[in-house]
Amino acid sequence: LTLEEFQSDREGISLLAETADLLEELLSRSREDSQRAETAARLRAMLEAMPDLLFELDSNSRYTGFVSGSLNKLLLPPQDFTGREVGEVLPPEVAEIAREAVRQVLETGETNGMTYGLDLPDGRHCFEVRGVRKAASGPDQGPTAIILVRDVTREQGLQEELHRLGSVTRAMSNLVVMVDVDLRVVWVNLAFERQTGWQLREIRGQKIIDLVRCEESDPEVSAAVGRAINEVRPFSGQMVNKDRYGGRYHVDFNILPLLGSDGRLQGFVSVETIVTELKEQKIALEELACKAAAAQNRLENALNALPDSMMIFDADHRLVICNPAHHEVFDRAGDILRPGLPLEDLLRICMARGYFDGPEDPEQTTAFIQRL
Repeated sequence: LTLEEFQSDREGISLLAETADLLEELLSRSREDSQRAETAARLRAMLEAMPDLLFELDSNSRYTGFVSGSLNKLLLPPQDFTGREVGEVLPPEVAEIAREAVRQVLETGETNGMTYGLDLPDGRHCFEVRGVRKAASGPDQGPTAIILVRDVTREQGLQEELHRLGSVTRAMSNLVVMVDVDLRVVWVNLAFERQTGWQLREIRGQKIIDLVRCEESDPEVSAAVGRAINEVRPFSGQMVNKDRYGGRYHVDFNILPLLGSDGRLQGFVSVETIVTELKEQKIALEELACKAAAAQNRLENALNALPDSMMIFDADHRLVICNPAHHEVFDRAGDILRPGLPLEDLLRICMARGYFDGPEDPEQTTAFIQRL
């Protein structure tokens, strides 16, 4: 090669290298642009799939644009409120909340937990507002607030229903205990705290069985409760429990499984009625009945031992008992001498069988017997 040819080839090689570098840079930029476009498309799809409303507002609380969300939850189409101040779009009380949200975002960088109600064609909705600050996109521009608005109507309704149910449960005179799947205390109502002396903060996480079972608790009922819990089914019965001081109380209880929306077991709830007074009354009545039966047995034994004829009638003049000596004396009336026999019937039969004389005029018999 001559010097001119070598220099010419070297310049061509250098040109080719520069061209290759340029092509590589262009291809790299193309790949980056493609990746950016793909990422932007993915973000747009994700935003469009979100049920929440997403807005951008400037420092003057003006809508710079509508990002995404369900159009049926908007008071106006996006093109009709872009560039307008929130007070021109929203009711006064809601607009004030929006302004406060923008102020907090621009001052602190975020806001959350603000809520407001809004009447839409399908009824009143409750919305929750959250927001973050977006840095200025240029030297002549200020930061903006990205505001996310979520429809929490259903959640709010559930919370209100739970609050109402909680208020009812707390006011109940029945004892209510909620436990998890391991039978550890999750929640108790005020009636339980008053009856047992335990405060929820003291026993949360402890096993309910360790707190209330005692020596007098029926082992058969306890075993039946265990089987019902293992089989995840309701159970009802009666039990003797103890309070924190060792005092005993009787309960009539109902246990129900608590299932989540997915059908999985979350725990159990027990609703208990105090029946201590009724139980004590029943025991007292049983004791009185036993004592009365024993007393009547002693009385019968004493009457049977008497050599004299003896009959006892109740307050309604009905025969309660007569001893064997009476049967011997009034042997012709023995077939009728049964407990419950009215005294008037006894006298009529005895008069008819000749034990005593009655009046000659039959019409006077009733008056005669009544005088007896």
